[in-house]
Amino acid sequence: MRNYEMMLICDVEGKSLTESLDYVKKFFNSHNVEITDEKDYGVKDLAYPINKKKRGHYYLFNIKTEKTNLQKINKEFRLYKPILRFLILKKEA
Repeated sequence: MRNYEMMLICDVEGKSLTESLDYVKKFFNSHNVEITDEKDYGVKDLAYPINKKKRGHYYLFNIKTEKTNLQKINKEFRLYKPILRFLILKKEA
């Protein structure tokens, strides 16, 4: 398993943050993704509007998973509307 960082930007006007995080954590549990650390960075202004939104809630996950799960994560989170943007980066060992 490899280590990755995933930053989420969630919509502050739609569903609550706890609902969005519960959705993400359930998805991780069902696809054998281990959460090693998580940090809440709070609500911040976006650099540019995304879907006519000017503010987003930033949340960071440190995860361990197989490389094959990344495609599933990308597909699922692109379709989930309360997540405005996300980025997954491989951490160096």
